Amino acid sequence: AGEAQVCQEQEHVGDGDHDGGDDEPEIVRRSGARYRGQVDERGKAHGHGTQRWPNGDVYKGDWVADAMTGEGAFVAANGTSYTGRWEANVQQGYGTYTASDGGRYKGEWVNGQMHGKGEYTWPDGAVYIGQFKEGKRTGRGRIAWESGVAYEGQWLNDQEHGAGVFEFQDGQRAYGEWLHGQQLPARSGAGDGGDDGVAASALASFEMEPGSRSYVGPASWDAVPAGGKYRSAGTCANRCAETCVVT
Repeated sequence: AGEAQVCQEQEHVGDGDHDGGDDEPEIVRRSGARYRGQVDERGKAHGHGTQRWPNGDVYKGDWVADAMTGEGAFVAANGTSYTGRWEANVQQGYGTYTASDGGRYKGEWVNGQMHGKGEYTWPDGAVYIGQFKEGKRTGRGRIAWESGVAYEGQWLNDQEHGAGVFEFQDGQRAYGEWLHGQQLPARSGAGDGGDDGVAASALASFEMEPGSRSYVGPASWDAVPAGGKYRSAGTCANRCAETCVVT
């Protein structure tokens, strides 16, 4: 989520009362934005008020010394929105962000970015719960798809990175290590993932369509004669086609 850009240069129009309602003062910014609400003795936005920008963006909430600070809701003209804590015009603390495509993040913010513990839900039903850093999934987290497949482990910049485990619909698990979204080959002598697990080599990562990352499929594969390739129906972790080729 981007920061709300606020031009605080202003001129005042209308003194009004400070008791609320239509009699509250209005501030017209040089940018064309208009603020109506409570002000301090210097005529700065302070307390509760609403600001509207020429492009259709709207913020309604708390202000301190002419800056969005406290609890407030920002709705952008492009359909995105944020409701939660603010400090000096940026998201800071706990809040909820809704993307224009319907995706939603609930969690901690630092300096206008998703940072700390949070939960992100995509429009297709996939849900990630875990750590974020500077707006990206980084640290430990778990993502689950509506298909019943899930990945839990380490992340870096929105990609699986480090130790992790895939959980399949039937309860089996495949353990492994990832580097920037790609699973590393199983080490010699690698064991299985426990009594109810499967060998880490049963999980494959490979390139499919442009922009794709990894594939989650069954523990066994049907051989295809050409080129030592294998093909099997499964679930692509990046929500690509259901049938993928492992190289």
